[in-house]
Amino acid sequence: MRVDLEAFERFYRAESDPWCFASSPYEQRKYELTVASLPRRHYRRCFEPGCSIGALTERLAAVAAEVVAIEASAAAAAAAVQRLGAYPNVSVRNGSVPEDWPHGEFDLIVLSELGYY
Repeated sequence: MRVDLEAFERFYRAESDPWCFASSPYEQRKYELTVASLPRRHYRRCFEPGCSIGALTERLAAVAAEVVAIEASAAAAAAAVQRLGAYPNVSVRNGSVPEDWPHGEFDLIVLSELGYY
């Protein structure tokens, strides 16, 4: 089953962070716990499919030498690129899985769910 990409585009065009990933205390705590629960402190290469605006991606940048993130929504991917521009170890592109699965090996893959719709 696929998400309705047109609906996501409408949400992100209407508001830059429609689910408050960057500002919600719940989301911030979830990201904090996600990174804290990782079994290692450092990773060579991380993949984050469905990165949205890059709020969790920003935290992953601190624990991985390279972070590859993709987002199906072009508007959200553009926001993530802008947010993560200061992180040379992060690359974000517009795409979806499985079609746009990046090449190479990863020692960390992080999937974060949308908590509510």
